[in-house]
Amino acid sequence: MKVILFLTHLFNQEVLERFELIETPPGFDKFILLDATSGDAPCHPKLHPFRFADFLRAGYRPLAPYIVPGSPHFPVIEFLAAHAQYSHAWCIEYDAMFRGRWTTFFSAHDSNADLISAYVSKPQSEPLWLWWKTIKGPVSLAEGDLLRSFNPVYRLSSRAAAVLRSEYKAGWVGHFEVTMATLLKLRGMQVEDFGNGGEYCRECNRNRWYDHRTYSHAAFPMERLLNVTDQLVHPIKLRQHASSGPSQVCDEPSRLSWVNLGNSRQATEDPR
Repeated sequence: MKVILFLTHLFNQEVLERFELIETPPGFDKFILLDATSGDAPCHPKLHPFRFADFLRAGYRPLAPYIVPGSPHFPVIEFLAAHAQYSHAWCIEYDAMFRGRWTTFFSAHDSNADLISAYVSKPQSEPLWLWWKTIKGPVSLAEGDLLRSFNPVYRLSSRAAAVLRSEYKAGWVGHFEVTMATLLKLRGMQVEDFGNGGEYCRECNRNRWYDHRTYSHAAFPMERLLNVTDQLVHPIKLRQHASSGPSQVCDEPSRLSWVNLGNSRQATEDPR
């Protein structure tokens, strides 16, 4: 069994609609991981709330006094530790979408890799990246030991989650975009890229599934999505967080129907 974990700090009708758009293939379950640190969690049969204090009590050392930046993988690791029936978890952040059918994407990434994510790379390719220097632990690491990934969407095996859980409790700390891939690589586990052109990508997925123009930390002009199909996109923020003025980027998509984005139909003005 595999599980899809939809990670969010917000819970409203729009979040539920995004959650429901993620198709569940045979042999998959699907749940919402809700950060309920700032209040009570609502009742919902698919909801698994967590609070930041849970991880402090469990022995984790977060990068900051909040889940973000750096620690949104903790609830995924703890979920897998508590649910041994799942061999792998797909984590999907609430502001990430797929311009196509999620089942198509999931079926293309059925390898035995322990971590599958995006932009898997070494320091040589991006030496000035902010988070390289955040990783610290019981032993010193050389530059050649480091590996990064970009994780709005990723797949993690249960055995990788167990390794990471042990390593974090042993004293490793840092931003998860560097700690996950680095620690798994150091422990001899397999790290794979969804579709970049680098050494960590399978040939069948090379230059597929995401593009730097529409899958990154940065907001982008929404017109870029009009001809995008079968690719991950990020960030697509909630309408309720959009500005009151005209939207120009997909970080504030008040005029753009995200339901259309999620289903890969032609993007249109949102009539609401």
